Amino acid sequence: MGHAALQMVDFRSWRLLALALVAVSAAAHLPGLVVGPSLDAAVFDVVGWRVVEGVPLYGGIWDHKPPGIYLLTAAAEAGRGLVYPWLITWALSVVATAVTGLLVARLLLRAGLSQVAPALAILLVLLSGQYLIALGGGLAEQPATVAATGAVLLVAAPATTRRWMAAGALLAVGVLISVQVAAAVLALVVLAMRSAAPVRRLAAAATGGLAVILATVAALGVLGVLAPAIDAVFTYNAAYRLAAQDAAGALSPLPWTVLALVPLLALGAAGLLAMRRWPEGRSLSLAAAAWTGGGLILLVVQGRFYAHYIVPIMVPLAVLGGVGWADLDRLRQRRRRMTPILAAAGVVLLLVATLAGVAGGLQELRIWVAANDKARAIAGVIHGITIPGQTMLVWGNQPYLYRATERAPALRYPYLFPLTTPGYATPALIAEMRADLERDPPAVVVDAGSPDVGQPGGLPLLIYRPTATEGRELDLLDPLREFVREKYELYGVLQGWPVYRLTR
Repeated sequence: MGHAALQMVDFRSWRLLALALVAVSAAAHLPGLVVGPSLDAAVFDVVGWRVVEGVPLYGGIWDHKPPGIYLLTAAAEAGRGLVYPWLITWALSVVATAVTGLLVARLLLRAGLSQVAPALAILLVLLSGQYLIALGGGLAEQPATVAATGAVLLVAAPATTRRWMAAGALLAVGVLISVQVAAAVLALVVLAMRSAAPVRRLAAAATGGLAVILATVAALGVLGVLAPAIDAVFTYNAAYRLAAQDAAGALSPLPWTVLALVPLLALGAAGLLAMRRWPEGRSLSLAAAAWTGGGLILLVVQGRFYAHYIVPIMVPLAVLGGVGWADLDRLRQRRRRMTPILAAAGVVLLLVATLAGVAGGLQELRIWVAANDKARAIAGVIHGITIPGQTMLVWGNQPYLYRATERAPALRYPYLFPLTTPGYATPALIAEMRADLERDPPAVVVDAGSPDVGQPGGLPLLIYRPTATEGRELDLLDPLREFVREKYELYGVLQGWPVYRLTR
C-alpha cells in the first residue's frame, strides 16, 4: 500500500489500537510485576544499577550480552528514589511489546492486509507477552525486537537512501541489545534485492549499521573496557554454546513454546503457502520468510533454547500469518461450508495455545515466585547484620538477592555460572576472584545454590548437595571455598539458604 493510501487511514483507530495493545501487553506481563525479575532480568537490573553507581561495565560488573540492554536498565535506574527501578524496567517491556504489535500492524498495512492487521497485532502481543515467553518482562529481546521491526518498516515500501541508512543503524541498535534479532538482516537483504538499486540500498544499510557498531566499539575503547567486553561477549559466549551441547535440559521449554504459539505457527505456515496469491505484499512476505528461516537457523546454531529467544521470530511469523489469515478468509467466502471447519480449527488452536501457555508459564512462575520470595524474606535479616556500603557474595545464580538487600556484589560476576563454565573458567580466573575477595571481604556470603539445604542445585559451597546444572559444572572453586571456610561462620539457614557472616 502506497504512502497516499496510508494517509487515508483513520488515525483515531490507530490510537485506539495502540491503547488496546498496551492494555493487552500490561495484562500479559502482570505476573512479572508481582513476582519480580527472572534470572536474566535480574542480572540486567544489577548491572544497570552498578553502572549508574560508576562501576565499569564488563570490567567491574560483568554479563555476556552486548552493551545495549545495560544502557536501558541503567536508564531505568535513573528513576530510583521516585519509582522502584523494576517497575520502570517492567513498564519498558510492556511498552516495547505493544509498540512491536503496532509496528507489525503497520507492516501488514503495507502488505495490503489492513483487515487482519489489528487482530494479528493483538494476537502477537498476547502471545509474546505471556509469562512462558516473556518471563514477566525485563528481557533484552523485547526492546531489541522493536528496533528490528522498525528497521524493516522503514524500508518496507520504496525508500530513500537515507531511510536505508537509518534502517541499518536501527537494526544495529537492536543487535547491540540482543543478538537474537540478527536474522532481521536477511529481511533487509531481501527487500534491497527487490528494489530498483539493490547494491546502493545494501551499501546504505551497511553504512548505517557499521557506523553504530564502530561508534560502540570506540566508546568501549575510550572507557577502557573493550578487552573485557570482547572477553564477555565473544569468549564466554563461545564457551557457553559448547557447554549447551552437554545440557540435558537445553531444549526443555521447546514443546510448551511450540504449543503455546500454535495459532501463529499455523497462520504463518498458511501464509507461506499463499504468498504467490498476494502480489501486493510479495516482497514483504519474502522478507518475512527469510527472517523466520534465519531466526530458526540462529536458534540451532546457539544449541540452546529459551522461550524468549522466539520473540523476534514472532514478528515475521505475524506478517506471514496475516497473509495466511487473509487467504483462509478468502477461502471461507468462496466455500461457505468451510466456515464452521475453520472456526472450529481456530477454537481448538486457541484452546491448545492457552492451556500450553498456562501450563508452561506456571512451571516458570513457580521457580521465580519461590526464589524471589526467599530473597525478599531474608533481606531484612541481611540488613540487620550488615551496613549500607558493605558487599555480599551470593553463591549461586540468584542475582535478585543483591537488589532485594541493596548490597552490591563482592565480585564482578553477579552470578556463578561464568565461574563454572568449561572453556571459560580457569584456575587463574578463580585465583583472581579469590584475590578480589581478600582485598575487600564481603560482609556476608549466602549459599543460594539450591532451593533448600542438601537439595540438588549448583556446585556446593560448604554443605554437600548433588549438582543439577545445565552443562556448567566445572568445579575449580576450592580456593573460594577455602576463603569462606577460613573467614566466615554460619549465621543460620534462612529460607533454606545458609548464610555466613564475616568473623575476621
